[in-house]
Amino acid sequence: MQTDEKDARLETAPKPSEERPPEEMLEVVMIDDEEEERERWKDKAGITVVPPRRTVSLPIIEEIDENGETRYCYGEEEIKEYQGEIYYEGECRQLDQEEYKRTLESIKQAQAWKDGFKPLRPLEENTTLPRFPMENLPIELFEYCKNLSESMEMSAMLGTLAALLQGRYGISPETGWYEPLGLFVLGVARPGEGKSHLMKAVTNPLFKHQTKLFRDYADKAISVEVRLDMARSAYEAMRKACGGLKGDEKEAKLIEMEDQLREIKALEKSAPPRLVANDVTSQKLAGLLQENKGRISIISAEGAVFSNIAGLYDSQPNFTNYLQAYSGETIIVDRVGRPGEYINDPRLTMNLMVQPDVLDRVVKNKILLERGLPARFLFSLPESKLGKRKIEGAPKLDEEVKKRYENLLEELIALAEEDAYEMLTLSEDAAELFKGFRKAADERNNGDLANLKEWTSKLPGQVLRLAGLMHVAKYRKEAGKTPVDYFSMKEACDLAWTYYIDHARHAHQIMGDDKNMEKAGKLLKAIDKHNFEVFTAYDAARNLRDLSFKKGADAEIFLNILVDYGYLKIERDQNGRRVFYKYIVNPKWIAQSEDRPA
Repeated sequence: MQTDEKDARLETAPKPSEERPPEEMLEVVMIDDEEEERERWKDKAGITVVPPRRTVSLPIIEEIDENGETRYCYGEEEIKEYQGEIYYEGECRQLDQEEYKRTLESIKQAQAWKDGFKPLRPLEENTTLPRFPMENLPIELFEYCKNLSESMEMSAMLGTLAALLQGRYGISPETGWYEPLGLFVLGVARPGEGKSHLMKAVTNPLFKHQTKLFRDYADKAISVEVRLDMARSAYEAMRKACGGLKGDEKEAKLIEMEDQLREIKALEKSAPPRLVANDVTSQKLAGLLQENKGRISIISAEGAVFSNIAGLYDSQPNFTNYLQAYSGETIIVDRVGRPGEYINDPRLTMNLMVQPDVLDRVVKNKILLERGLPARFLFSLPESKLGKRKIEGAPKLDEEVKKRYENLLEELIALAEEDAYEMLTLSEDAAELFKGFRKAADERNNGDLANLKEWTSKLPGQVLRLAGLMHVAKYRKEAGKTPVDYFSMKEACDLAWTYYIDHARHAHQIMGDDKNMEKAGKLLKAIDKHNFEVFTAYDAARNLRDLSFKKGADAEIFLNILVDYGYLKIERDQNGRRVFYKYIVNPKWIAQSEDRPA
């Protein structure tokens, strides 16, 4: 058996586990295209990977010329393409070139888990973030997501579910804790990546329903206008008649005028029902919520809403209403010279796709950060497809798959239109799984996610919302009668562990400030210069004074960048009752660093 020496270090991979890297490893064998080798290894315990290959053959043709002499020449070039294969537990699955690359990357990461370190990479290298785990979605969403995945990641699909269901369901894991099903989803992609196309593809059924509501209201609006004109005329006639009355007759007329005025006010407030907005100020948001039973969604492939939040129309940023609507807190807005707004239990979803410069402005805005707006977002920063997309031979959208997706959303729209509100609960095993998730997230909040404490503190609530959305997508009309099961909760937890945490960290650490990477590089040099091998954030702040860390927490964001790039790993330790976290330098880096003392 021949093994490519370049991939020799990739010969082991972990058996997946729930919360931590495995202790026992599965053997991974990389083999060539020999049939005998394939037969030998395909039933072996572990994983066998056969790479894709391309063969080119030039047949030699023998010809006899007119003089009877034999001549040889090359025939037409023959090219054959073979897909890769992966064998696991006696089953075989074919891999195209992209799937094969992702498999190799997974094996590479798994090999790194063996010693607790992530793959060692240059700080100048772009972070490779995980792809959206489509398999975690209910089947109709998974199929449609897979059809669209050539264009971008599909986190926006979850935002679409939230826009539909936030006003119909909530979720409660225990007495006294309630989460609405609204989400703040922020996807980031460069110009030309197809943001608008993708957003239209996943939200089209929602906007079709919005168009229908507008069309239905157009007929009603004429009736409203006629009734309003008649009500105003009747009120004016009552007012004139009241001037000549006294005593009980006048009192009776005043009561009649009050009723008439209430009808006028109600007709004046009549507006077409809104499910969606895309560019609203904080003040306008409160009005839309009040007019639409306390629920609205902001869906946009642009970043204009952040300009409004950051104070485009006001001297100061004004986004309290967004914060309160996310949490379902009562919104009270007092106005000068006109009635205020009172919205009890508001529900807001923000489903946005923006360019990188918008994200950069958001995570650099100190006021937004201090008030915690970015901490409420689920970030999605997919790998750029520019220059890599298939033009010829690209898979076409399956109309049957599209129809099943649209049918699901139409069913959910019908559910959302019902005049009811149901509170979802957790099954016993789902509650136990969620309890474990909360505990693990809390530990990581003081460990490798210490620089994301505010975002991580909201992660359990986000997981509940995700579990609730996927539960309703699976059970539909029966969702309110059935507790959220173990599988929906596990899918939501997996989304957090395997996708959203890495994307949030990248959004805050890397794109938030390009100087972070520069300072992380200086920190790595200082660690090598002082010959650190095991240390704490406090040790770094105390000993590496040239980097101006006043306390350990100041160093954590840069230490965790080094963790992401494989230079360090973080471990929990305990001294008596005191729990602390220590950083361990990767021995592979120690062996190759030129800055360490000889």
